[in-house]
Amino acid sequence: MAAGDVIMDAFTTPCREMFVLLSGRVHTWSDPDHVNGPADDRLGPGAVFGFSAMLADQPIGPRAVAIRASTVARIPAAAIESAFSSDPGARFLARQVLTQARHPSGLPSYSLVDDLLDSPPLVVKPDTPIAAVAERMTVRGLDYAAVGIAPARYGLITDSILRRRILVDRLPLDTPAARVMHSPANTARLGDSAAEALIRLLDQDTEFLLVTDRAGELHGAISPRDLVVSPTTAGVALHEQIRRCDTIDDLVERTRTVPATLVNILDGGLSSTRVIALYGAMLDTIIRRAIQLVFHQ
Repeated sequence: MAAGDVIMDAFTTPCREMFVLLSGRVHTWSDPDHVNGPADDRLGPGAVFGFSAMLADQPIGPRAVAIRASTVARIPAAAIESAFSSDPGARFLARQVLTQARHPSGLPSYSLVDDLLDSPPLVVKPDTPIAAVAERMTVRGLDYAAVGIAPARYGLITDSILRRRILVDRLPLDTPAARVMHSPANTARLGDSAAEALIRLLDQDTEFLLVTDRAGELHGAISPRDLVVSPTTAGVALHEQIRRCDTIDDLVERTRTVPATLVNILDGGLSSTRVIALYGAMLDTIIRRAIQLVFHQ
């Protein structure tokens, strides 16, 4: 499938097959009234979709579109329906129901870190020369590289680290990655909320969080720029605006919008405990920026 191809539209056409994404990236929409808006799910290799419409034999969605060149396996209903009546099939459906209950379609899109991953991770060895690391980052169009230290353990090299160590510190280009990496890298887990990741980024003042599964396998990385698209992390844009205020008046104006922003985030489903933590992080940034501006006057 080429980028932009509609793989299935179970709102308009009966679906008598199930799909398995073998490679590429697919977005799905679960609400026929919002198919022109942000996707409800962003699927990677191994994802299974289309089985709900197949089992129900009703036009209940979803609509699935290839976002990049993708390979998809189509499994006819006749070959798979009996599997769903088995114990493993029943457990699979139960997990899907649980997932929907935790992340229903009425909640904003991009509410999990899983939703924000859009490219496979770049992992280099500790002895990789930093010139080679920079080249691979450029080829992949990434601003980071993970350094595999040991199983489930990673260091992190970013574009800003390379600029500082090469241009300012004038390290040789054959310097090994292990010498310049930040270790251990700050991480998030698949299934973490985007809001939790935002708070971690703010608390740890880091450029990236490496995203791993529970076994420690790396799946990608997220940055504040990725979190801007998540309605549950609306505070990230305001936080960046506060951090970059050029005058005291500008800082006062931005600060006045904090309460309304926090109310919106609370209404979006984030727990009061996490909203309070987010408020603390933003308050810390406000005070820090105020001190900086006063001393710069």
